[in-house]
Amino acid sequence: MSKKIYAQDGVDVELGDLASKIAGEFCKSTYNNSPIAQVVDMTRGNFRGPRGIDLLDQFRQKGYLLACAPDGIGTKVVLHDCASSWQVAAFDLIAMTSFDLVRWGGVPVYFTSVLDVSSLGENQNDKTFKAVLALYEGSANAGKAVNMIIINGETAELSYTVSSDNLNATLKFNWGGSAQGLFHQDKMILGDSLEPGQAVMVLKENGFRSNGISSVRKAFANKFGDNWFSSETAQPFIKAAAEPSVLYDRFFCSINGWYGDSPYIKVHSLIHLSGGSFESKFGKDILFPLGLSAKLNNLWQAPQIMEQCALWRKMDDRSIYETWNGGQGALAVIDEKDVQTFIEEAAKFGLLAKKGGIINKTISPEVRITSAFSGEEIVFK
Repeated sequence: MSKKIYAQDGVDVELGDLASKIAGEFCKSTYNNSPIAQVVDMTRGNFRGPRGIDLLDQFRQKGYLLACAPDGIGTKVVLHDCASSWQVAAFDLIAMTSFDLVRWGGVPVYFTSVLDVSSLGENQNDKTFKAVLALYEGSANAGKAVNMIIINGETAELSYTVSSDNLNATLKFNWGGSAQGLFHQDKMILGDSLEPGQAVMVLKENGFRSNGISSVRKAFANKFGDNWFSSETAQPFIKAAAEPSVLYDRFFCSINGWYGDSPYIKVHSLIHLSGGSFESKFGKDILFPLGLSAKLNNLWQAPQIMEQCALWRKMDDRSIYETWNGGQGALAVIDEKDVQTFIEEAAKFGLLAKKGGIINKTISPEVRITSAFSGEEIVFK
């Protein structure tokens, strides 16, 4: 029997329904993730049916605010496909959304996403279809890693409107979503308690997260040519560049008192490090309006793949820290007395943290970095 007209034109409804049903099962596996809320499942076995979120009684009190953080993983989708690392792509998606709640003192509760693909494949045994299922499975795993429910999502076959550097990619896709969570007036991290002498902690990151990937792709093109994604020689480097984001969420939610399973540590400011964040999110957004500065002279060494891409892209130290995280995914400002406790608690969550510098006051506000690449001093004002 020939395919139905809609399938011939690029949208396989039956395969899409199968994908959605399987995605729904992965969603169900996350329903008990959150200590903040529970799922009210009214689907009656219908994967398209309604599901709701009911906050536990103690989180319905005055002072709790609903919040959301939408984002996506940008062009890192190309790296994940080239590296066949679809199963960890969701860690980047969760990092880019959930942590944007956590960095202000919030807690993630549930998540929903929109996955656009060029095609779901020819059938359920197709490598493309299996790659889609790997994305779903990875989403459930990432949700568990941050205590967040994956409530639902949408997958759409959009034919040639979803493309890739690699026209022969197994899965051409774009992926964005939104983490929904709670703020509380007593747990906010707004930076308004910053003062000179406080310690700036840096948490190690193993890769690029989902920022500056266009520059990574350009670096690969410079080294391996325009068809870098097809180069066997490039494969080890592509896999290294596709390393998923480190998730810091549970650690910070714990020390902020959301879960009650760690000692409370006052975090005065928490910065999600993405492209340009030392200057923009830390300097211009937080420090400079208060007339404060920071000196960061003990940063983590960048991952080897980042150093390699910087060389291929012919980037100087300043450009590296303007484009990438330089080896740390987050900065946290705490009191000096809490430094050792912070390091020890981070280790319990499998995270590496150290004191990277201090808050100070200079004639004019600045963020002064000692580059871990060459030792050069870089000043953002």
